[in-house]
Amino acid sequence: MPGIESFLDRYIPDAGDTALDVGANRGVWSAFLAERFPTVYAVEPNPALQDALRTLHPHVQVIPNGAWSCAQRRIFTQYAHDANTSAADDWAGIMAGAPAGSFEALCMPIDDMLIEGRVDFIKLDVEAAEVEAVRGAEQIIQRDRPHLIIEVHTAQGGAEVARILGEWRYRLTMGYPTHG
Repeated sequence: MPGIESFLDRYIPDAGDTALDVGANRGVWSAFLAERFPTVYAVEPNPALQDALRTLHPHVQVIPNGAWSCAQRRIFTQYAHDANTSAADDWAGIMAGAPAGSFEALCMPIDDMLIEGRVDFIKLDVEAAEVEAVRGAEQIIQRDRPHLIIEVHTAQGGAEVARILGEWRYRLTMGYPTHG
């Protein structure tokens, strides 16, 4: 699984109909998921990354928006570090170095995005906007019961995501990388 955190592999279905890579960034996860799913939606608000995502793999479709609980325009701070090219608001907790610019993008609920088919897997890495993004995906999550991998950035955000998913009757597993 080049470029993907290998400790997460056991949580990713081997196959399914549709996968969502929410916070696709440069598309490492999108490319990986395109080998397992016939349709992958790469949700990425950063216009500087969208053209490359469009040519990544024939199974990958780009949704050029951010994920949020309601439709609204938001300012994203850009960072020079490759791992975190942008984040909603100026949230220094992503450890991506100094801000390198900003852009404005439309954010919307995942439920309102033009996603076809049964969603079997969602990877969500939205740089501290995970609570809002999960709230905006309630219909898809409740309807399709996809496998979820959600990166959380704060203890408070993690607790809130766990509370919401617990209410939706999800069984949670906390995975943490280990460093040798």
